[in-house]
Amino acid sequence: MNRSELLTQLYGVGLLVQDLRLFLDVNPANATAMADFRHASTEYKNLVATYEKHYGPLSGCHDTNGTWVANPWPWHNDMGGNV
Repeated sequence: MNRSELLTQLYGVGLLVQDLRLFLDVNPANATAMADFRHASTEYKNLVATYEKHYGPLSGCHDTNGTWVANPWPWHNDMGGNV
């Protein structure tokens, strides 16, 4: 999976997690939605870990060793990873 495909999948699963979270705010006893939320949240965390392993941190909050400085800034590359 290339960078663009991985980001697209991340956005989709992230949207699903947020939608389920909002649904659970109104329907907290829905066991199926809770199971779906847990599954989607785990999938999202795995996708983030995969992305960050190959392409660097998605946000500065996860980078504790300063490697973000060595990577291209977002406006220096396109979605394909070309600088």
